[in-house]
Amino acid sequence: MDALLVRRRVTQEGEIIPLETENVDLGFANTRLLLSWPVIIEHKINEKSPFWKLCRNDLERENFELLIILEGLTFVFHPKRKQTFI
Repeated sequence: MDALLVRRRVTQEGEIIPLETENVDLGFANTRLLLSWPVIIEHKINEKSPFWKLCRNDLERENFELLIILEGLTFVFHPKRKQTFI
């Protein structure tokens, strides 16, 4: 399971990066999950988080998308990829 933060950014030089992406750690690196029942997945905001420098008001005003990527196998072992936009 992977998560990407996608947002627009303007550099100090004034360059506009329309779709900058950053990895968001969900704590499941190289881990297999059995998603046959509901699982609570959370992101802890710490020094390594792309949300670290944002206060609550910034988060409410910030324009971004959080892309969650699930990869897995069906019961007949065909690779599947599911993307969800939040």
